[in-house]
Amino acid sequence: MDVLIIGAGYAGLTLGALLARKGYQVLILEKRERIGGRAGGERDEPGFYWEYGQHSHRLAEEGPAYQVFQFLGEKIEFLAGEYPPMVYYQGGLYPRPGSILSIIQSKMFSGWEKFSVAKLMIGLIRANPNDWYGKSVWEFSQEKISSPERIKNFLDLLCFTIMVPKAEFCSAGELIDFMKKALRAKRKVGTPKGGSEQTLKKLEQIIKTNGEIHTNEEVKAISVKNGQVLGVETANNFYKSKAVVFTAPLDQLLSLLPLDLLPENLINYAKNLEHTASLMLYLISDEPIAKMGLIMGAGVPLWAHFPTVEDRSLAPKGKHFAVFCWMLERGKSQDSAHLQEAEKNLRSAIAQMFPGYQAKVLSEKKVFVPLQNGALLKPGQARPFRPSPEAVKIKGLFLAGDTTNGQGVSGDIAFSSALKAYQAVLSYLSD
Repeated sequence: MDVLIIGAGYAGLTLGALLARKGYQVLILEKRERIGGRAGGERDEPGFYWEYGQHSHRLAEEGPAYQVFQFLGEKIEFLAGEYPPMVYYQGGLYPRPGSILSIIQSKMFSGWEKFSVAKLMIGLIRANPNDWYGKSVWEFSQEKISSPERIKNFLDLLCFTIMVPKAEFCSAGELIDFMKKALRAKRKVGTPKGGSEQTLKKLEQIIKTNGEIHTNEEVKAISVKNGQVLGVETANNFYKSKAVVFTAPLDQLLSLLPLDLLPENLINYAKNLEHTASLMLYLISDEPIAKMGLIMGAGVPLWAHFPTVEDRSLAPKGKHFAVFCWMLERGKSQDSAHLQEAEKNLRSAIAQMFPGYQAKVLSEKKVFVPLQNGALLKPGQARPFRPSPEAVKIKGLFLAGDTTNGQGVSGDIAFSSALKAYQAVLSYLSD
């Protein structure tokens, strides 16, 4: 076996496809019964396709996911995106401002607020992200404008675009880097037609030209001798491999190796790794709850979208569903009282946005997502502080996934990290 990959999420499948297309023999081991990891979806008997997240890709045709598919000679087919994004702010819905002109025209802000927001946006656009990865957006705003607390809700909204709901713990460097790229991009986001099923199936097909994917097979240990990886052990098998790539969240790596084999800084990073978690509510109806684009909260950790308005393939004929998500506070994902409060707040916000929506709802599906984004993009987990593919310091053992130092936001980090790991593995195998 040339390369064994642990995990069949976005990163593992992408890396597997890149290596298989290059002619290497690949085996991917996935402990779950289906591929896709946190991006995986499932179609139920009535015909609904359920994804536990909003698996769109930032920057669409100019983003990491699309670029990887181009490298593979494939293409992601995005939806048209005909409905513009909205903001839920103080009980109302507003078009989301994305430029200085739209800020000036927005009814969300008073005159003074418009001036401060515009000044802040200009400051972010002009800043060098490398100077700010280790500081928060709140610290940035305190340096750049007076009375930043008066536009705190807008600061939180900006941070929410990179899936960090509060400015106090959002890496300013990550936000600056994303904003610079978004301003140059023709489209800010692209949603794959058919959901993540489209991208996952294409990657799977490429892998199977020169490799295998084993689901329901959990890795129990990574075997190392004299500083060299030998392969991996599962409950029933030992797989020998020239190279092994670990693509799951890095805190899970610590149980697969003796800790004395790992660098101390990697152990500390993995032990202190902070994920995001959320509560999601799916509302099923005969007609759409609303016809609009993605909604993000300003000052509240809420987002919502309406997948079946534009993509009818995600539901059986004559049915629709809407998705509403409330991101949970740091460190409280296991607190039942906080979960109850989050659900109460989420339902209250839906009622404010869409009065009388209950009359349309036929049924609902409530899901707790304990691990949504592998790494919260806070200062200590911003890209320069996340480990590289070679950070394990064991010959033949590499890292990829959204807790490593790929570029991008959310799942797109997995795609870019896979490309970095691919280059590292190629270099190693060719030595």
